[in-house]
Amino acid sequence: MVDYITRDGVALLQVNNPPVNALSHNVRAEIKNGLDEAGQDKQIKAIVISGKRSFIAGADITEFKSGSYSEWPTIIDLCDLIESSGKPVVAAIKGFALGGGHEIAISCHYRIAHEKSKFGFPEVDIGILPAAGGTQRFPRLVGLEAALDLIPSGRHIGAAQAFKLGIVDKVVRGDAVEEAVKFAKSIAGEPLVDRRTSQRPVMGAENAVSLRDAAVKLAMKKKKGMIAPIHCIKAVMGSLLPFEQGMEIEASEGFMLFTSGQMGALQYAFFAQRAAPKWSLPCGASFKTVKGRPIRNAAVIGAGTMGTGIAMAMLNAGIPVTLVEQDRKFLDKGVSLLKLLYAGSVSLRKITQDQCDAILSKLNTAVGYKSLTNVDLVIEAVYENMALKKQIFAELDRICPPETFLWTNTSALDIDEIASATRRPDKVLGTHFFVPAYHMKLLENVRGKLTSAETVASAQMFGTRIGKIPVVVGNCHGFVGNRMLHKYAHESDFLIEEGCWPEDVDMVAENFGLPLGPFKVRDLS
Repeated sequence: MVDYITRDGVALLQVNNPPVNALSHNVRAEIKNGLDEAGQDKQIKAIVISGKRSFIAGADITEFKSGSYSEWPTIIDLCDLIESSGKPVVAAIKGFALGGGHEIAISCHYRIAHEKSKFGFPEVDIGILPAAGGTQRFPRLVGLEAALDLIPSGRHIGAAQAFKLGIVDKVVRGDAVEEAVKFAKSIAGEPLVDRRTSQRPVMGAENAVSLRDAAVKLAMKKKKGMIAPIHCIKAVMGSLLPFEQGMEIEASEGFMLFTSGQMGALQYAFFAQRAAPKWSLPCGASFKTVKGRPIRNAAVIGAGTMGTGIAMAMLNAGIPVTLVEQDRKFLDKGVSLLKLLYAGSVSLRKITQDQCDAILSKLNTAVGYKSLTNVDLVIEAVYENMALKKQIFAELDRICPPETFLWTNTSALDIDEIASATRRPDKVLGTHFFVPAYHMKLLENVRGKLTSAETVASAQMFGTRIGKIPVVVGNCHGFVGNRMLHKYAHESDFLIEEGCWPEDVDMVAENFGLPLGPFKVRDLS
């Protein structure tokens, strides 16, 4: 799992644990063995740590359940061994240096990065903190302000910003490993006292209180309901103490997170999201055996809130869209809403005006369905009325080519009954978006009894392309999402009956961590 290669006095330890070079116990043990071998070999003057295809993308979080994450050598042990090495250790970074991989990198005496590398501490999003000295070494490397920004947020940064912050010593366009080997040769024998990150002072300590307060305020706004960001901040503030004391604070804050219910829930969600693309059907078809058809162009029926939101999601992914209404007045209103949303993105500098114009150039409009004779996909997004939906699907079935997919954005209606209005039930599927459709990540792909495996595969591929987390679900009332929300919605209604105001209910739900309160969601529906 770790290749040991010698090159003219330099030992190259190359992690080879696909797909992301996670720091499993075996990887950690082999890195440790490589460090020992290089340290004892008098012919070796310097050490380079790299990854086979990418650098190290973090700990192997599957070990949290088995307990092997705590087996010696831990990531903490590795970081200490690297930093205390009597020979210079250089990290050669290409791809991702995340989480535990980032902690390994900042324990090295020098870091050489490819210009397209990414750095970050994403632990906060799975309910933990960088617990191998990351909250202590990182502030000593980049200063308190940057550490209080990047660790509690989990935000990734590129190589250029990493260089500005002092995370990396050199950014290269060529082979990072070759450059690191050359660099290692050039600094062999130089003193390492100033290169040991744990021994450095923390820049910005004089503004510690104001920086901490600002970080707490931002964390409570950006990550409502999450406890990990606050524990991250407390651990980072421990870096103002001597390193050993700071490590004790990091361990204490990390233990509180590790034993919290929130960590378990966030990690369940993490693994569930990664399992969602691995769909299978009772017939035996699965993501391994069936390929979807790419969607080159599409149409959306209905220019209301949902229809325009779905159209925007597709436009953002570069898919040409025809927005369809039966009345020019409603169509114009939908187009105006789309333009307003994109104007907002321009004003917030999320996109440029040129990008906005390019996106909107892919938007077409139509009154009626007659022009839909050359589309790969039609998504119906009218209001929840079975008779109306069946009427629309019957008409689309007559007009659209036989290979066109016909999907419905229904949130609860029977997919099989809608499909019965067509001669292509195998190409009918429910695509249940959540409001606002251009923003919310979840997409329920609802298969009927006669929905083909190719249609399911195409819907899953489509969902991924437009930036969603597509999940295959069965055809039942409310599917999965709305069935879960029913009790939540009922309790919200009971609170109103008991005298609460809708805005108060929404505020409590949002402070708990939900993106929108129940009544705001209804207003958008």
